[in-house]
Amino acid sequence: MTPGSTVASWLAPRVARVPAAFRPWTGPGAPEAPADPETLAREARAALASAADGSGPHRGAFHLLAADAFATYACQAALDDPHPDVALARVMAILVE
Repeated sequence: MTPGSTVASWLAPRVARVPAAFRPWTGPGAPEAPADPETLAREARAALASAADGSGPHRGAFHLLAADAFATYACQAALDDPHPDVALARVMAILVE
């Protein structure tokens, strides 16, 4: 990850390839937050909580897909960390808490 980048700027090139109907679910809750694996893992947790609620359009299905996407992005970001094994362990801890 580029030092000083935000979640929104880090996600922008990745989300550009997402189908338009799904894009609203891929926007981060805190777009100006620092782009790091932990922030992305917390976005995954938030999307999973929304999916579990089961309300809204598509009864949570798009939230579940967003949770999967954010968890994947968190793992990708962890691999860019100078200590990927430690970063991945932090991501997993957030995802399973």
